Amino acid sequence: MKLPSLNFLFTNAGQSFVRFPLSILASLASAIIGVYLVEQGYEWEDTLPYLNAMLCLGLGIPVYFCINVLVAKKQWSLQWQWSLLLLATVALVLLYFTFPNSSDTLNNTLPYTRYIIYNIIAHLLVAFIPYTQRHQLNGFWNYNKILFLRFLTSILYSSVLYLGLVLALASLKFLFDVELHEELFADLAICIFGFFNTWFFVAGIPTDFDQLNTVDQYPKGLRIFSQYILLPLLCLYFVILYGYGSKIIMLWNWPKGLVSYLILCVAVLGIFTLLLLYPYGNIKAFDWIKKLSRGYYFLLVPLIVLLFIAISFRLGDYGITINRYIILFLGIWLTMVSIYFAIGKTDIRFIPISLSIMLFLMSFGPWGMFDVSERSQVNRLEAILTRANILKNGRIENEVIWSKNKPFVDSSKLKNSNEGLMSDSIHNEVMSIYDYLNTHHGFRAIRPWYVQNIDSLIRVSNKGKKRWERTQENEAYMESAGLKHEYIYLNNQGDFFNYSSTRDNVKYVEDYQYFISFNIADYNQKSDFKIESDSFKLSLESNDKLFFHSKNRKTLLPLKPFIDSIINEYGQESKYDLPTSTLTFKTSSNSWDFKIEFEEIYFENFKDSLKINTLNGNLYLKRKVAK
Repeated sequence: MKLPSLNFLFTNAGQSFVRFPLSILASLASAIIGVYLVEQGYEWEDTLPYLNAMLCLGLGIPVYFCINVLVAKKQWSLQWQWSLLLLATVALVLLYFTFPNSSDTLNNTLPYTRYIIYNIIAHLLVAFIPYTQRHQLNGFWNYNKILFLRFLTSILYSSVLYLGLVLALASLKFLFDVELHEELFADLAICIFGFFNTWFFVAGIPTDFDQLNTVDQYPKGLRIFSQYILLPLLCLYFVILYGYGSKIIMLWNWPKGLVSYLILCVAVLGIFTLLLLYPYGNIKAFDWIKKLSRGYYFLLVPLIVLLFIAISFRLGDYGITINRYIILFLGIWLTMVSIYFAIGKTDIRFIPISLSIMLFLMSFGPWGMFDVSERSQVNRLEAILTRANILKNGRIENEVIWSKNKPFVDSSKLKNSNEGLMSDSIHNEVMSIYDYLNTHHGFRAIRPWYVQNIDSLIRVSNKGKKRWERTQENEAYMESAGLKHEYIYLNNQGDFFNYSSTRDNVKYVEDYQYFISFNIADYNQKSDFKIESDSFKLSLESNDKLFFHSKNRKTLLPLKPFIDSIINEYGQESKYDLPTSTLTFKTSSNSWDFKIEFEEIYFENFKDSLKINTLNGNLYLKRKVAK
């Protein structure tokens, strides 16, 4: 095998730059910005303009690639090519100005979520943009085979190059004590995986797209990988999911929300496997692949039904969020794909084309995932606050009025506001909605509920503060509604209480022979120790039964009457620094005298019954009978 010469490599690199100039330049510019950010080490708030530019340039790589490939396939003029590239550049610049800047205090997640959607659409366009015409399925598959293998190859080359350079630099440091720049390794990773990887990838893109439609030789390794690795894995996951579905039917136990993600992953794995096997189905020896492909989509239908059942329970309980909208949308898309192929259609371009169209439609408009999820959560919040009489006639009752000069400082104003009008679980639900709105949508939809201009107060409060010192919008809006922005642990409100004694540094053994400290907790309900090579144990069983284990004997220490007397004396509320004598328990058995000085006793109200959660203290022992 003849290795390519340096002249060939440089020529090939130059030709690929001529074909995809803006994709390569965009990767170079984004890598430069990435290195600059690593070197400068700015605070997060100062990096946003640079980060936004890097993201837009990163999106430009597949967008410019699509334009160049489309122009080459359609054989359009150079004027058309640069016009489309200019139009794409203007769109990327406009996208840059939709991102938040360092001075923004309001929600800034939504633009980045939309950016991810656009990035996925751009990469889907890469997959089918040269083959929008019919009767080119073979060319479409071969083109995507090249993309897939080229992607894996570029990752492999980039990884080997990076690891090789890292080892070389580490050797210099180890052998010659060469001082290396601390950020050098991160800089190398950015340059290699950001810039070199892109250039290497585009260098392997074919120039004659029509010729790919005539290729009828398919890599054997790809079929073997799909047939003997991916297919068995797919069958295993199907058995697991069908087994879980059978369990639901037999036990009538509603599906867990996590199963939706597993079904989606299995469905995508199956579609990917069948796409890899697609052209082999045209070979007579492998005609079973066509039957398998059609049967797969029939088998997928029950799992899609299970997905819809699982997500419907989440939607009914907690409303629509962006994540749930996406799962619901993917379920609808999987239904369309399954019906399409189950009825005998074979155009595999339908998969990326339909997915890209649906992603684009869901990214904007009143039907899109952002507007729908915001309306759903605002409606939930409105319903909850209305039921609690916190929201009346579209206004917050007992709104906390803050000082205009120093807002959100006097937390004592919350004491006599709307606290206590909701149960703890509902309070936590309200807090989760405020947090969700803060993360994804902001509070534009609920501003009219408040008399004050909360956003203006937030700006006053945050003036001159570092990012981590600033008042958060979710805290400001929730506390202005007279509700503390804190999660209430459901067992904290009277459900846990404890008694503790004064802890003395000096312990008097008196006429006892042995002294042992012990800690019996809910997660470890025993304490082991040894006396003269013999093993002993204290254990808490059945919530309130304390046992002493010695050799083959198990002795019950009648703790319950002692505990009942303390509860009758002090009630079910925490008491601290009780006299040691108050928490001292004495008893005896045929073989031993016991004295236990409890330092702490923790109780938990569990389903209306009192349970000992933790016992800390000291055990004194005296043997009655000689060994």
